[in-house]
Amino acid sequence: MSNFVPMKLRHISLVIVLLLTAGVGAWYFSTRPKNVVSTPSSGPPKDKPSAVVASVVLQQPFTESVTLTGSIVADQSVELRAEVAGRITRIGFREGADVSVGQILVKLSDADLVARREKLVQQLSLDNNRKARLEKLRSVDGASLDEYESAVAQVDMRKAEIAEIDAQIAKTEVRAPFAGRVGLRNVSVGAVITPQTILASLTCRIAYTRRTHHLPRARRGYIHAEGQDPRH
Repeated sequence: MSNFVPMKLRHISLVIVLLLTAGVGAWYFSTRPKNVVSTPSSGPPKDKPSAVVASVVLQQPFTESVTLTGSIVADQSVELRAEVAGRITRIGFREGADVSVGQILVKLSDADLVARREKLVQQLSLDNNRKARLEKLRSVDGASLDEYESAVAQVDMRKAEIAEIDAQIAKTEVRAPFAGRVGLRNVSVGAVITPQTILASLTCRIAYTRRTHHLPRARRGYIHAEGQDPRH
């Protein structure tokens, strides 16, 4: 009996609180003004369309330029040297002057070779005369075949010796391998030189120069000359 009375009091208190809450709510809604409009939330209205910007994509050529540092070098350049040792008797160029292909730039002494060649030429003349006599004798059976063939071989041998001397004489001449401009000379007339001696330098003319650049490896597949298809 003693536990039932407090439980009943708690139920009555709960009912009273609910009734008071309901009364306060009914009073608040009954006294609220009718013309109050709720403030809309920030942002664009839900029914307004969004602006859209469109662009037309067109295919156009695109060129990417790359700034590089480089140097201009001659397309052809060579250090002039003699093939054989000898004494310089003539220099056939001026420093800084243009020369043509095959022009003699430096001449070495060849007096001994010229003398040997002249001797061989005289011997060749005698051998030709002997060959001609034996050829006439052969027509009348006045000479044997062995003598005639020996004379023919002697003539051919003299010609080969003269050709050998001509090749040696040519090595005493330093000629321009291509048309270009000669630099400063390092020798003078009367100097004795060897094949290791640098006589001068020869470079092609400015019209035939080329440029060298250091291009990054990642861009080497895209570089090409102006007017050339980069795919080739």
